Amino acid sequence: MQAFATPEQAFHEALKAKGGVDLGTSIMACRFNGGVVCGSDSRTSTGSYVANRITDKLTQLTPNIYVCRSGSSADTQILSDYVRYFLEMHSLELDNRCSVYTAAHMLGDLAYQYKEQMQTSFLVAGVDSTGPHIFCVPLGSPVIEEPWSIGGSGSSYIYGHCDATYRENMTQDECIQFVTNALSLAMQRDGSSGGVIRLAVMTNDFKVERRLITDPPSFSRASTACKTARRRLGLLSPPALSPSLVFLPRFPLFVVSAPGRAARSP
Repeated sequence: MQAFATPEQAFHEALKAKGGVDLGTSIMACRFNGGVVCGSDSRTSTGSYVANRITDKLTQLTPNIYVCRSGSSADTQILSDYVRYFLEMHSLELDNRCSVYTAAHMLGDLAYQYKEQMQTSFLVAGVDSTGPHIFCVPLGSPVIEEPWSIGGSGSSYIYGHCDATYRENMTQDECIQFVTNALSLAMQRDGSSGGVIRLAVMTNDFKVERRLITDPPSFSRASTACKTARRRLGLLSPPALSPSLVFLPRFPLFVVSAPGRAARSP
């Protein structure tokens, strides 16, 4: 007689049949000398289908704390809603602002409790009475504080860039540019990331500024080639050319390599 499968067994069987859950996204948080900046792309994908191209993956937990969500959209949204409710009750009990440490560990406890049912990964960033803080809560829920952190499928493309570019005590503008450039690089290489860049800037005086970057900077040669092709098709206006630039058509060249013999160049 065949026994009935438990919900956990059914979940893992579904994962095995599907080949895994698509967790494509790019999120990032970085600390500067007066606060913290967090950002994300805006693409929500279901396999190869883009379900939403303007998603807001930055969720406000308290007036001074944001969480960057990566993983299953439904799972991360429900956990974020629960933590926002719990933090509001906790803040009323304390009659004070909640700390970033409390928010990160509360989210980590919930993520660990439901690790068999949910696919989630978070970056918790904000400011409190002790200054700016960033906590990484990856899949499996070890809560780690870092000066900067990245997550999602696009993060694997930019670890080297972030290691080489990050420096301590950056100004607010430098930190914003650092996060913007890193997310742009991730979006250009990762097929599951894209759209616009959403930023949240939190300063030590408990002010929050949201920014929307609709035209991220382009760095890759592939993007340059795409723009060149669109320009040739008349979809983009041609750039101003210098008189010294001369364009010659491509044609086969023949170079004499020995008397009576000719070698065609590749």
